[in-house]
Amino acid sequence: MFSCNDVITKTSFVSFKLKALLDKLPTCTSRIFFLQNLLEELRSEKEKLLREVEEFEAKTGELEQQLKESEEKLQLVVEFPSIDAAKQHKTSQSDKEVMFNGEVPSEADVAKDMERQVMANNIRIMTLEEQNEKLRTSIAFLMNARDSISKKMVSE
Repeated sequence: MFSCNDVITKTSFVSFKLKALLDKLPTCTSRIFFLQNLLEELRSEKEKLLREVEEFEAKTGELEQQLKESEEKLQLVVEFPSIDAAKQHKTSQSDKEVMFNGEVPSEADVAKDMERQVMANNIRIMTLEEQNEKLRTSIAFLMNARDSISKKMVSE
């Protein structure tokens, strides 16, 4: 079977290998620690990116809804121009003779159209109010700039 020398040789070889493995252990431990830290950082980054994607999708949804509402408002304004413009295009026919698509509109159709005209007018009013607010802001800015220049000229 095995001689004493064989056993001693094998024991020495195993001892040598074991010592070599033990010498490498601190390096392996530091590598494992480094890789664990890297894995945790990557997980955190993944979570952050997933949150950002969710926020982006939510914002995209909001913007799509705003776009849809704006398109609907624009359609209303296009379909129902201001009453002043409608008066300019009115023909000499009496109201009862006015036909749409070859038919005399029913009272329900007329009422519905009038409601949509009111909505279109409200959109115009809101748009004008927004424009007025922007103009007021610009006027205030210009007045402040003018006053500031005047004060500088007086102080010089």
